[in-house]
Amino acid sequence: RILLAILFLIPSICQGNTREGLVGWWKFDEASGTSAFDSSWKGNTGTLTNSPTRKSGCILTNCLNFIGSSSQYVSLPDSAALGSGTWSITARVRPSSNPDVQIIYAQSANIFFIESSILKFKNNSDGGFDTIVSTSTVPTGALTCVAITHAGSSSSQTKLYVNAAVQAAT
Repeated sequence: RILLAILFLIPSICQGNTREGLVGWWKFDEASGTSAFDSSWKGNTGTLTNSPTRKSGCILTNCLNFIGSSSQYVSLPDSAALGSGTWSITARVRPSSNPDVQIIYAQSANIFFIESSILKFKNNSDGGFDTIVSTSTVPTGALTCVAITHAGSSSSQTKLYVNAAVQAAT
């Protein structure tokens, strides 16, 4: 299982509550329904797939609980602004167990995930997978900020963060 509370696509790493520069901000704080509203006001509302459960009493108010083995996720619309050029993804996660793979974000050739407590990013933009692996683990049961920043068109300008500290860079 992975408990995901907030997902940002912003330049800062686990800081602030700003909309400046956002192309998407999914707080997952809706009390009910099958949509994840985009708080950036860019209209990239997501759709809950395979019934992740809503939970109260989280960081803000509510959050989503994803059970890793059941293929639960939030599907985002096709948008040129998501995942192109320079971007970052920040998520606050609380893994409750460590199954083989817990996907945080996946789009076309990119996948940002936790595997056996290790934060990883794979990029397949050139036909072969480039993998970046963090040097520290993501603790089970603890609220942890994980992030990735990417500048440019290759994975050679990518950094992974755990609790705002760089854990891997290419």
